[in-house]
Amino acid sequence: MTRNKRWRSPRAVVAAGISVTLLTFGLGLTGAAASGRTSGQAGSQAPKVGQARMVSVHSVVVKDLPSGVSHQTVKVPGPLRKNGTPTWKTTPSSSAPTSAQKVPYRAGPDVNGSVRSGSTGPLVTPPTHIHKNFDGTNLANSSCGCQPPDPNAAAGGSQTVEATNLSLAVYSKTGSPPSLLKRTPLSTFLADSRPLSDPRITYDTIWKRWALVAIPIPTSTTSTPGLDLAVSKTAKATGGWWVYHLTFSGGAFPAGTLLDYPMLGQQQDAYAIGSNNFRLTSSGFSYIGSTVFAVSKARVYNGLGISFPAFGVAFSTHPGVTGNVPMDSDGNEYLLAADPGNNRLILYKMTDPATPNTTAVTLLGTPSCGSCGAPTRGAHQPGGKPDIDALDGRIDAAPVVANGFLWFAHGINISGFPGIQYGAVSLSGASATVANAFHGSTSDDINPSIGAFPLSGGTDFIYLNWAYTDASNGIPVTDVVSGVSPGEGVPNLIGVDTQLVRGGTSNETRFGDFSSVSIAPYADHTGCGIGRTAYVAQEYFNPSSGDWATRIADVGFC
Repeated sequence: MTRNKRWRSPRAVVAAGISVTLLTFGLGLTGAAASGRTSGQAGSQAPKVGQARMVSVHSVVVKDLPSGVSHQTVKVPGPLRKNGTPTWKTTPSSSAPTSAQKVPYRAGPDVNGSVRSGSTGPLVTPPTHIHKNFDGTNLANSSCGCQPPDPNAAAGGSQTVEATNLSLAVYSKTGSPPSLLKRTPLSTFLADSRPLSDPRITYDTIWKRWALVAIPIPTSTTSTPGLDLAVSKTAKATGGWWVYHLTFSGGAFPAGTLLDYPMLGQQQDAYAIGSNNFRLTSSGFSYIGSTVFAVSKARVYNGLGISFPAFGVAFSTHPGVTGNVPMDSDGNEYLLAADPGNNRLILYKMTDPATPNTTAVTLLGTPSCGSCGAPTRGAHQPGGKPDIDALDGRIDAAPVVANGFLWFAHGINISGFPGIQYGAVSLSGASATVANAFHGSTSDDINPSIGAFPLSGGTDFIYLNWAYTDASNGIPVTDVVSGVSPGEGVPNLIGVDTQLVRGGTSNETRFGDFSSVSIAPYADHTGCGIGRTAYVAQEYFNPSSGDWATRIADVGFC
């Protein structure tokens, strides 16, 4: 593997004596940039719409949750959709439709162009070996009496880290179940007394570091827009971290702006972060645009000052994660948004993500995703419980770059049912190959995430994680995993999922709002090489209480 020549190790940067002086960029918002979207043909460049800088950086160590700690019982609600609606609006349903029949969009062709036959795609070999399958954080120990948990987890060398609202938990990768090493409230860990939300966690397979982002929710119309970023100092999440408190300015970030639903991706030089921005006014939150930006790993790994431009992009543009161990890189960061109203995807490229003066975001194309409109209703629960939010068709978990394709998953409408679409977008031709995934003909399938690991010869291991309900058959929330072995293309994954946990029903309507897949960076199990196992994290409802809980599983093609 050839690494980008611009990259220097964090230790080399320290030796070079880079100044901690904060840089500034006089970037305003004018004209078309006010919408926060990029218009024009493929190749047009997204405008710079704002700037950010570090207000403070400090060193912390992950600590155990003190006994008797008081939980935050009220989470200040932030918006989820462009119209500011924070929850799924529907009436309880006691039964699911019985006459409708799901029809796959198409039998998925291989990414190399050959078409496979069959209405449900070919036989596939999904990951069925469950190495670990255990409960993660739940409502009672989360320092947050709130919905939803926003569960996601990342796998490192010897530890797995889960972030939820509002807790950070570190688990050993050994034991059955793995032992909990540390748990700490996010507010304590980030030294931030503001209401927090939407944490995301990831692991750097090159420099063996952890990174986490979370958002402070503005409590007044004069609140300074901000975001918290934390990076570990070593491969041990239980050790020291650098914590950055970032502030944002410029026309895209007026006072009272919430950087909602932060989306975290990475390539070898930089972390890329996207957000949907809502401004708090006297009448509530109002969507004002979406932005992406990147920070240099070399600087944040050394606790150095950072400043960077932000770019206007489409709603919920999610930065990708570069695959392989250690990760491949062509020097670029790739980003993807879904535009379900127009049955298309929106693909961007960010060049020089670690170099603020030359960073640019370019629109590569808007490939069709077939019939990929947003879910038209929530997921029915049995027993007359309220429908669960099926979200709005956005890319809600990080896409993954593997062998020249960007793999993604999101929720769509399939014949009136909430369902899953996954697929691969060519980075060279900006065309998409897609397929559907669902448990059965009467299931409602929601909250997907995807992982991909590239092999030589252009094939990949693909992991797909989601949850479903089936009210017609009395099945409450059930977490499952499926996937595709190398050489099997992009087939429809229908009835080929493996159950991880069967939950209960709840009076809550919010779910997720995201899940995760994290490829294990080492061969953790006998007979399993790198890329053959992944850690998935998902929500379910406790069958006894109806409260949320999370399930983490180590699954594999072994």
